Amino acid sequence: MEVASETKANDNMENSTQTTKPTAQVSPWLPVTFTAGVWCVLSLVYILSGYPWLVPFVYVVQIFVLFIWRFIVFFKKKWHHFLLDICYWSNTALVIYIVCFPQNERLFCIVFALCNGVVVGGGLVFKPSMVFHDVQVFISWYMHIIPAVVTYCLRWHRPPSFCRFQVCFSEGLGGCGVLSNARTIFWHMLAPCLVYNCQTLLYMFWVWVVPHPKLRSHPGYTNMFLWMEAHWKKLNGRDPFYLMISCGGRIKKKWLLLTYTIGNTLMMWVLCILSNVVFFYRHVHEAYILSVLVLMTYFGGSYYRHLIRNANKPPERRFDPHTHRTILLLKENAPKHNTPLKRHTWAPAVKHLGETVKRSFKRNLKITIENVNTTKVVPIEENLNLSVKQCVSEY
Repeated sequence: MEVASETKANDNMENSTQTTKPTAQVSPWLPVTFTAGVWCVLSLVYILSGYPWLVPFVYVVQIFVLFIWRFIVFFKKKWHHFLLDICYWSNTALVIYIVCFPQNERLFCIVFALCNGVVVGGGLVFKPSMVFHDVQVFISWYMHIIPAVVTYCLRWHRPPSFCRFQVCFSEGLGGCGVLSNARTIFWHMLAPCLVYNCQTLLYMFWVWVVPHPKLRSHPGYTNMFLWMEAHWKKLNGRDPFYLMISCGGRIKKKWLLLTYTIGNTLMMWVLCILSNVVFFYRHVHEAYILSVLVLMTYFGGSYYRHLIRNANKPPERRFDPHTHRTILLLKENAPKHNTPLKRHTWAPAVKHLGETVKRSFKRNLKITIENVNTTKVVPIEENLNLSVKQCVSEY
């Protein structure tokens, strides 16, 4: 009985004013995933320092395993439309070049521009963090920075003769020197932009034109634009990319998808064209990769700071809508930040508070009157006789 009463009392306390602090659910696989992530990076660093020609082959094995893991997780959550984005296409194109067409220098020009322009530069918009304990965050970091490292090894470190990687045009077409003629300009600058445009058209057709009734009705479904929209809402519209595509919040919500696509396309064109700078200058390429790595490491530190701050955050007070309706009304009708106080915003709460006090006063007065009417008045003589008889009997 005592246990039952304590349980009921605890339930009432949780439902009324305050909830206990939520405990973070730690996966039992966390040590395994952390160790695998760290050694995945350490193996690449070791191979890069001594055998840079092996980096592309190690990348193929690692990205294959990571992409299978991501596909399984995202398919269960109905997030698999994320896998149609340009970052996954670029990683797949790099794997196809390494495995199937290592002597196709035109394909390498396209892959180089996508991996060093679109994947790295566009990935910074989503702030991929260098985090090892979370598999999905680690995959996002890996797929946005390691392709640039692989193309660096292919471009600037000559592999053995049996690898047969061809990364430059023949000497008649300019070699690895400068953009000497229209053909090299096309494959270095225009072809990557055309590939991105084709991917965008196919993505828009499959995700937004083709109906997916069962998939869209699922409560967990999302895609890149819906995720970005939720991210903008969380930041109250203060995201720089959102301010750019919405013209400072002036564009209506129904046109956001169109402006998002146009803004994304223009930004990727600029990144694809600028990637030619790192193709022709090795030290610029090295500084570019190192600066991006430093920035992603900083994002990882911000990720852990946010994680620790939420873990140490005091529990929020939650009010039961039935017993604390007045407080909820006051909270809902409270004026926003930097807005003048208006009388009508507090009127519903004050009116309900008055009604509650009046109703409570009437109820208490009624109970008091009933108690007075039902109470039996005993004369003093009877009380005295009862007390004397009780004392004599005890004696």
